Amino acid sequence: MAFCTRCGNRIPDSASFCPGCGAPVINTGGEASGPRFPDSTYEPDSSLVQVFFRMKNRLNRKRYALRILALVTLWVGWMYVVGLATHYAKDPLYSILMTLTTIFYFASFGTFMALGTRRCHDLGKSGLYQLLYFAPMVNFLFFFYLLLAEGQKGSNKYGGDPLDERFKKCF
Repeated sequence: MAFCTRCGNRIPDSASFCPGCGAPVINTGGEASGPRFPDSTYEPDSSLVQVFFRMKNRLNRKRYALRILALVTLWVGWMYVVGLATHYAKDPLYSILMTLTTIFYFASFGTFMALGTRRCHDLGKSGLYQLLYFAPMVNFLFFFYLLLAEGQKGSNKYGGDPLDERFKKCF
């Protein structure tokens, strides 16, 4: 199997140009041309920090959906606690809770971006595609695209396939 030397997309054996970027295919004589991906093995997450904050490697749609669901569940639970506490709290406790909520917001935003970056990597795209989240109405479509689109099979320039049989039991 050949890979484009410019963008890293897969190239069919009969193609003369890359279907992703249009670059001409350079045939090196019998062996497929293209970059050899140095990190072409999937590295499973080994800690909670890696599960939610790592931006390197790939994340399939099932793991992406489960981690987004966990993040949303944490947010709903936190807002419930804050709502109850502010109803019965005095002013100093209210300001402490709002400060903690702000910190929690920025941490969860970082988590959301890290998960989205890894999901983009699974689709063979740069994490910069997440800038689409800042475009009104496009952000919903992009979220559902990340949630529902099937990732690239096999290794790509961002790492090995997360659906490799050896890693089926990883969360």
